[in-house]
Amino acid sequence: MYRLKGDHRAFHFDIGEEVLFGNEQAPVYDPEGRTFRSNDPKAVKQYLKSVHRHLEKNNVFNRITKLMSQDVPNHEEAERLDREMTQACAHGSNQCKKRKQDYWSIELH
Repeated sequence: MYRLKGDHRAFHFDIGEEVLFGNEQAPVYDPEGRTFRSNDPKAVKQYLKSVHRHLEKNNVFNRITKLMSQDVPNHEEAERLDREMTQACAHGSNQCKKRKQDYWSIELH
């Protein structure tokens, strides 16, 4: 039953990420919900086809190959590719029918 002398209480600090790191990240939980479920084969097929078409249309695969073969890093092109892939994912998601969002609550979870 030995106890140290001192004040060893836990503290919780809620510091915004943009304040702490200087950048703003997308929230982990999207209240709008996802447009499709990964266990819906029809929606997944539609999503993947749409994403692939978008990436091909914007020559992303060739640009990645070229970027990886360069000896000197090209950070600007890597950022452009990242934005293009993010846009492709959003485009693919938009091509799927929006599913009805399930009810969710802390108690239920």
